[in-house]
Amino acid sequence: MKIPPTSNMELPLLKVLEEAGGELPYEEAIAKVKERYPDLTDEAKTSTLASGGNRLNNRIAWVRQNLVEKGEIDGSTYGVWRITNKGRDRLQKEWSNWKPEYRELRERISYNNYIEGAATEENKSASFLTPEEELDVLNKNMVEKVKSQILDKLKQLDASTFEYVVGQVLEKLGYGSLKNGTIKITGRSGDGGIDGFCSMDKLGLVKILFQAKRWENNVPPDAVRDFIGAIHNKRASYGLFITTSNFSAQSIEEAKQSGYLKLINGEELATIMIETGLGVKINSLNYYKVDEEYFAGLS
Repeated sequence: MKIPPTSNMELPLLKVLEEAGGELPYEEAIAKVKERYPDLTDEAKTSTLASGGNRLNNRIAWVRQNLVEKGEIDGSTYGVWRITNKGRDRLQKEWSNWKPEYRELRERISYNNYIEGAATEENKSASFLTPEEELDVLNKNMVEKVKSQILDKLKQLDASTFEYVVGQVLEKLGYGSLKNGTIKITGRSGDGGIDGFCSMDKLGLVKILFQAKRWENNVPPDAVRDFIGAIHNKRASYGLFITTSNFSAQSIEEAKQSGYLKLINGEELATIMIETGLGVKINSLNYYKVDEEYFAGLS
């Protein structure tokens, strides 16, 4: 995904303010700056940060802040962006040479290289990120690292303990309770590989069978077919096949054709554990931003 560097967005922001007579409400200013970049894709326009905010809106807000610090935009009025005489002078000198630029946004940057500041292409990509985007990059790298660590831990468990962890995952997702028996670990050998059952409703009317396997290699189609047969024989509504590895292409196709079997591979399982807080500790990071409305109210 290619987006404009913040340095390239300074002149367009000054330009749209000048063309509007010197000032604009911030929403309108942001929209008009985006219009200066005709090659922006829908993906770039709708891209969001981990916080949920629009990525481009965030970048333009940081451009505005940089221009306020340079004295080229007046930051004294909340919600209104106003060009200064210094901003007009710069615009007059530099606008004729401006053209829109786009750079590839890489959201997976080596944590060690980023911290050490190594002169790599990855860090060149990092150099034009806003502070929120930098936090996104570090968070995404951290999540990938934790996923890998979770999978390593799961693969070291014995079969019965892994089945119990899967039961806890299902409990976190709202498929019943281990305590009251609406989620039950059976751990039977044979019988199509059924390791337990849970339910989609509190009364247990919609029954789900699950199989939990700590495998290294891709799950073969015959294992999936056997489990599909077990679901049918037990007259269950659905099935879940959960593994620490992955599924072969044919296995995925077998499950798709059945219409009632959901496959969860190792990466998806680790992601669910992170999202539900199972087996991980969550440390909060306080991110501070100036409250523009507070300071505007003081003047």
